[in-house]
Amino acid sequence: MIVLLFLPAFVSAQYGIKNCHTDLVFGYDYGDRIDSSKDGLQDRTLSSLQTLRIGANVNYPIADRWILVTGFRLASRFSYADIEIEDFRAIEKPADYKRVTSQDFFAEVPFRVRFILKNINRESKLYLESGIQFNTYIFSHWKEKYLNSFVGPPVEEMIERSNNFRDMFLTSNFSFGWETEIRNGSKFFIQAIGRFELIPADYYDENAIHVGIETGLRF
Repeated sequence: MIVLLFLPAFVSAQYGIKNCHTDLVFGYDYGDRIDSSKDGLQDRTLSSLQTLRIGANVNYPIADRWILVTGFRLASRFSYADIEIEDFRAIEKPADYKRVTSQDFFAEVPFRVRFILKNINRESKLYLESGIQFNTYIFSHWKEKYLNSFVGPPVEEMIERSNNFRDMFLTSNFSFGWETEIRNGSKFFIQAIGRFELIPADYYDENAIHVGIETGLRF
């Protein structure tokens, strides 16, 4: 719903500013933490980080072959942590764990510069993009359950804001892409992208690294 509220502004920018274009963007990232053994996390088994995003960009030419890119996206990141449960009353009992599954939602605002590497032909181009991305944490959906206990609390599920996350964090990104015209000036684009967290999202993520792909329509 938030994306749809922002789309009219992007479309009006496209028609109100000369040579301005709009992207509809869909993306997927796969990432991991650089060091999950810090800060006493040895008793946790942490999963990889998977992110889905949808949103829109505004592309504004600033010079020959140079384009300024900004926009708005919504992102959903999935991860889980297996946390050891200590029971001092049963020393010989095998360790028990609970799994906390999290789906965290963010709003993202990128600021990038795109450089057109090569015009393959009249319709197709290769390009590079680089810049930063501001992320704002919204809320989480999480579920907690025991893995090995036959007798334990029922599954607990909740939607709330987590205190583990910074409200704002910063990510740098670099991508290599290809675009081609499909019809009446509209273009299809696809780009491989890498992201590095300059300011981590929370204490689980010691400057996580992400790689992924973004695709969509440019008009």
